[in-house]
Amino acid sequence: MTAPFFIPATLAYLIRTNPVSKMPSRHDRHQTRYCHQGYTLIEMMIVVAILGIISAIAIPAYNGYIRQARVSALLGHITIAERIIRSEVARYAAGGKPVDVLGELNGGGRTAVGNYNTAAFTTAGVAQPGQVRLGGLDANNQLQAGTPVVIEAEPVVGTLPEDYPAPLVVTVATE
Repeated sequence: MTAPFFIPATLAYLIRTNPVSKMPSRHDRHQTRYCHQGYTLIEMMIVVAILGIISAIAIPAYNGYIRQARVSALLGHITIAERIIRSEVARYAAGGKPVDVLGELNGGGRTAVGNYNTAAFTTAGVAQPGQVRLGGLDANNQLQAGTPVVIEAEPVVGTLPEDYPAPLVVTVATE
């Protein structure tokens, strides 16, 4: 049977393989054109909730790490002071010339923990937070024979007493 009008073979094939029911409707074409315009409110609320949960866990952990780093740095300053004073005691006992212990400790630009405008070590009466005070040195910041050197650290701002596992006062005998 022949059609009353001429239909090209490719068009006839397309009509047979793509019936009208499978062609997109006007509603479907509208959705595909506008389906990726942005995020829905619920998607944004889920993202905000996830960020809130992550920050609720991360911020206290970060603050704990900062506090732990400050405590470790201050305890490191105490250890450095004790080591240098013990070596100076040994050198002085062996007949060596006395040196400026405070200058040797502050050499290299060491600063107080949490206060970068202050030297890490001092002989002043009161140490600033994060600073280590040395007691028992003479006016030239040298060791005195028979006088123990007291190394005392002032806790860093933002730390708690229970953050420090070791005492903040060490006494080194100079005999």
